[in-house]
Amino acid sequence: MKSRSVLMIADVEGWAYDFIAKSISSKFRKYEATTVYFRDLIRGSDSADASEYDVVMGFFWYDMLLRGYLVENLDINKVCVTVQSHNSWLKRGLTVEEVGNLLSGYPAIGFSSEKLMSKFPNMDNGFYAPTGFEPKKFFPRPLPPFEGKLKVCWAGDPETSHHGDVKGFYQHILPAIESLDFVELITTTKANPIKHSKMGDFYERGHLYLCMSANEGTPMPLLEAMACGRPVISTNAGIATEVVDSECGWLIPRTTDDLIGALQESYKNINKLQRMGANAFKKVEDRVADWSAMYYEKMFDYVWENNEVNRRERFKRDSKVRVR
Repeated sequence: MKSRSVLMIADVEGWAYDFIAKSISSKFRKYEATTVYFRDLIRGSDSADASEYDVVMGFFWYDMLLRGYLVENLDINKVCVTVQSHNSWLKRGLTVEEVGNLLSGYPAIGFSSEKLMSKFPNMDNGFYAPTGFEPKKFFPRPLPPFEGKLKVCWAGDPETSHHGDVKGFYQHILPAIESLDFVELITTTKANPIKHSKMGDFYERGHLYLCMSANEGTPMPLLEAMACGRPVISTNAGIATEVVDSECGWLIPRTTDDLIGALQESYKNINKLQRMGANAFKKVEDRVADWSAMYYEKMFDYVWENNEVNRRERFKRDSKVRVR
């Protein structure tokens, strides 16, 4: 029986961090997890009372900073947050030092990648909080037959109105694809969504996966595609520098010309893609949801144990006052 409880706050039900929350919470050994969503809290269609939980975890540190008041009876001593990407502060014009100062009020901070964590080397309460994939959904699959076209997959929101062209879809991917007649682009977006349970079948349709993001958290499609045995072409966004090398893909600068060059090279070496895909799986095979949940629980334990110390200290202090 799980002895502790955690309230997890994601952004929107059915979006990426909802799937992440449900995935890792099902693997927790100590913590019974409940997930709520900021969209619902803002709309008033749901509510949450922090006093009912041992730990409160917000996936997005800035949202917790701005909207934490929406959680009833929120005690900062039981709160931890995660930093999922550089974009969370770059788009607001904040420096690393300013972000560090804003984060310093939280008992614990999780970072989705080693790259992000390295930005805050002096943060004693920083934790590695990586994301893992579900091995029952994402596992090695054979590449489709080559019939003259190099089939490349991309998943995400290509729209640029909110954060700028962070994903690089219009700026880099489309121009590169349109200049190469041997490439077929296969996409899933908000306009043509695929259920998460069917994403393995989506990756199976392609010979490789593209990521041209300026910055990311993990990103999940890259991790899932590699788990399905797909080589990748990626920028150094998120965990890409941790998992992508020349044995399983191409790590490239974020330019259209470099993407074109990598696509041309992959086309010329189509016979090597199956082996590269096998290597891609080997690079990520340990990054499963159970592994991710273990890191999150370490962070929760730190918050819970330190909050327990705080409770004892307050009890001692209050007891002395009562005795007097």
